[in-house]
Amino acid sequence: TILSFINPITPEERLKSIRNLIIAPWTEEVVFRGCMVPALLGSGMSPLRVTFLAPLFFGVAHVHHAMTRLAKGERVRVVIIMTIFQFVYTSLFGSYAAYAFIRTGSVMAVTLSHAYCNWMGLPDFRFVQPHHPLYYHRMPLFVAYLCGVFAFKWGFTSTWFLPYPPQLPAMVGGVALESDIIR
Repeated sequence: TILSFINPITPEERLKSIRNLIIAPWTEEVVFRGCMVPALLGSGMSPLRVTFLAPLFFGVAHVHHAMTRLAKGERVRVVIIMTIFQFVYTSLFGSYAAYAFIRTGSVMAVTLSHAYCNWMGLPDFRFVQPHHPLYYHRMPLFVAYLCGVFAFKWGFTSTWFLPYPPQLPAMVGGVALESDIIR
């Protein structure tokens, strides 16, 4: 959370926050979007195909967390399930980030998005349990989640913020045909 970043309890937590919120997003986006996406587009691959292929490398790059879990003594079955889950959600985020990079051409935009996702984490739905302190606010929280999902979907496909066609494929020598553009 932001509080642990601003006022962490231990120096280790401060370093972990810096790693998760600054260093990892920047380095991963430079490598997986800034270097990989233009290279794939430059090879003639369509933006749509790049949006779904490049994130698989990003997902595989997070599989090493399984070794850490195994070293901590976690059960193999749990590690396998957690690793598959992490591969899926990092690949989904990678797909979003590749799309956003193709649309904007900005490593900084996807880096900030990555840092924000690391900061927020996965949605926490424990507030639906009767003993949770936010239980009595569960309906506004559900509405807020739904509004966020619909706003994301609208913003993801809208040309209101970003015009078409994206310029990145042309900048790296790829061909950006109207049929290749993700809508």
